[in-house]
Amino acid sequence: SICCPYGGPPRWAPAWRWRSTSTAELAGFSRPLSFVAPYAATLLLPYRALGGCIALWVTFGTAQSLARTYRLDTASAGLIAAAAYVVAALQPGTATQPPSLVLARLGAGGIFAGLLLAIASVELTRVLVEKRWTLRLPGGPPEVVVRSFVALLPAALVLGGVFVVVHVLGLDLISLLERAVAALVQAADSFG
Repeated sequence: SICCPYGGPPRWAPAWRWRSTSTAELAGFSRPLSFVAPYAATLLLPYRALGGCIALWVTFGTAQSLARTYRLDTASAGLIAAAAYVVAALQPGTATQPPSLVLARLGAGGIFAGLLLAIASVELTRVLVEKRWTLRLPGGPPEVVVRSFVALLPAALVLGGVFVVVHVLGLDLISLLERAVAALVQAADSFG
């Protein structure tokens, strides 16, 4: 319901606007929205699919924004960081079970890991581009081709590095980074 936090409507507001109003009345419905109930699971599917991948969105967006400040290719930086996060989130398989991607790791719990992976991948790309340790083509190829070859070596190093750390050394990078920032999150929650 709509109410005024100070106990009543301000003097300039008409009194009829401050009466208690339900959400259904505000939307123009006088009866409950019971006809939606059978379709609730289907209607919530996009929310669950996209909201459950929030860490992936944050990873891509952070890398893209940071690459824009360094004047790097934004699309390739975002895709490299998102791919690195997916490689880190992939659960290694066992003898009886193949590798799997647990969707819970793509949710809000992995945001800090995604942020740190995005920053690390863009910083590595920036260092490689500044040192000119990239693949260069002779002649005058189109700009799109040049950008894709510039991003090829950083992508290989970032994805290879994350793969080695997670799947060869056996470190759970996402859980490790979550535990590293857990104290900061707890400290921030205590100010409420």
